[in-house]
Amino acid sequence: MVEKKKKGTVAAVVKSAKKARGKKSEALVVQKEEKAALEVKNVKKSGGKKSVKVNDEDSTIIYLGHIPSGFFEPDMQKFFSQFGTVKKVKLFRSAKTGGSKGFAFIEFMDSDIARFVAEAMDGYFLSERRLVSHVIPKSKVHDGMFKYAPKKSAEEDVEDKDINMDRFRTSLRNKQKRLKDLGIDFNIEIPC
Repeated sequence: MVEKKKKGTVAAVVKSAKKARGKKSEALVVQKEEKAALEVKNVKKSGGKKSVKVNDEDSTIIYLGHIPSGFFEPDMQKFFSQFGTVKKVKLFRSAKTGGSKGFAFIEFMDSDIARFVAEAMDGYFLSERRLVSHVIPKSKVHDGMFKYAPKKSAEEDVEDKDINMDRFRTSLRNKQKRLKDLGIDFNIEIPC
């Protein structure tokens, strides 16, 4: 008996593979959602305290923690604008590297929106990280929450460059001394 080959194009095969892959990813999403729901139930059963803290109804600022790297201010502005008008976004960064520290403050126009966003985003999975979110009470809000570090003046910048050049010259002198101690006659020109 001769087996009949199933007629089909490469495009049809690729399409069916994408469908199968899509079903797998949908199943993973459902599994993650079920796992998160179980964790919430376990917290409630164990008598744990509620994770979303609403201490002040008038507050319009939320704290967002455990932010994955690569989720920056413009992305946050765009993402949270789906809930309502976003006034300010402040992502805290390392002074040394400029990379995200993993937490931010977001201010909304309305306190009801801020409360809703805090409840919705607490426990939300973003890039395999579980976000932490709560409303900041009015008593904890201060002017420095949305301030950025002042930029260095030209004089401070020149001082920093001078210090770095001094370190560089010292390093070159030490290398030249070590080479002489090893008996190697190699002259390194030290810039002025």
